[in-house]
Amino acid sequence: VAGNKVCNCSTDAGTMDPFIILSCGSTPAKATNKGDHKFDGNDIMVFVLHDGSGKALGNIIATNKTAPIFVYDPNWGIQYDKKYYISAVVGDPTSSDPQMVDLSNPNGCLSVAKGQPVIFQELPNLTAVMDKAQICVGDTANMVFTFTAGREGYILTFSNNMTASNLSNTNNTFPASPATIGTYSYTITQVRDTNGCVSPVNIPLSFKVVDSPDTTGVTITCNNINTSYTVSFNIFSGDTPSYAINNTLIGGGTSYTSQPINSGTAYNFSLNDKNNCQQTMIAGSMTCPCVSRAGTLSPGPGPTLEFCVTDTAKVSHNGDQVFDGNDVLSFMLTSNLSNPIQFKIGQLSKAPGFVFDKNT
Repeated sequence: VAGNKVCNCSTDAGTMDPFIILSCGSTPAKATNKGDHKFDGNDIMVFVLHDGSGKALGNIIATNKTAPIFVYDPNWGIQYDKKYYISAVVGDPTSSDPQMVDLSNPNGCLSVAKGQPVIFQELPNLTAVMDKAQICVGDTANMVFTFTAGREGYILTFSNNMTASNLSNTNNTFPASPATIGTYSYTITQVRDTNGCVSPVNIPLSFKVVDSPDTTGVTITCNNINTSYTVSFNIFSGDTPSYAINNTLIGGGTSYTSQPINSGTAYNFSLNDKNNCQQTMIAGSMTCPCVSRAGTLSPGPGPTLEFCVTDTAKVSHNGDQVFDGNDVLSFMLTSNLSNPIQFKIGQLSKAPGFVFDKNT
């Protein structure tokens, strides 16, 4: 009896779950083999990560002899966010490794299951800085982010549970504008990208909020003869060592008194410090009041007093004069009460008494 018989291959790799696997970073990509494979007498099964979408192997990236599980390896040289496939492969073992299927298919019975799709996704990462180390009250400091990995649409979480969302390398700032002075610190603890991949991070950020100096207790003091005045005030807030009036340092004090200013002349001071926030202006003018009063005589205005030419015309001063710092009291004889100085007769006297002088 002679002839030949071609035996049909019973080898079947079965089926894989069709649902796509998304793997972030080093998270294992676990495919599901449904267990419906068929072996012939010497078949074994391995799992292959490759780029073919059908029941044939594409470019082989990695193999696993025991389970349909693959952890991203940068040495593979594959692309993030691109679709690859995990297939069960059933066939004869190699002569050198009884646990590895001979992918060269020497007997023509190699079976490849249609692969379960998998996408490896890069873990997001970033760097961050403040655009300003110091701001003035009312200004804004921006956190500036540079995203170095992951897909845009980032969400950041801070240690105080604050979040910043919908970020990208073109929408990469987050403002902070505290209303009071002080040092403010923030720590970024987590970054999530649009894929849902999450990376824990520890990125501290800080900046300082300062204020401009201000004044209180502005006091104007005339000198004792009321010809000039000084302006004094107390200074608070800002940077004390660098207080400057009209751009001249005042030596770190918290009070200031001006040089004498002529009565009736305006004053104008600008106050600032090294922080260069808004200048504080102190401006105005002062005319010192004249306080001098000659007082009154006794007898006062009334009937005209008559004296003989040989007598001394005397009256009494009531002692109710008011002096400024350098005033003296003198008496004069005048012929016109409406304009006494213009119509003064003779010389001034230290006492309120005058004798007749025909030459005056």
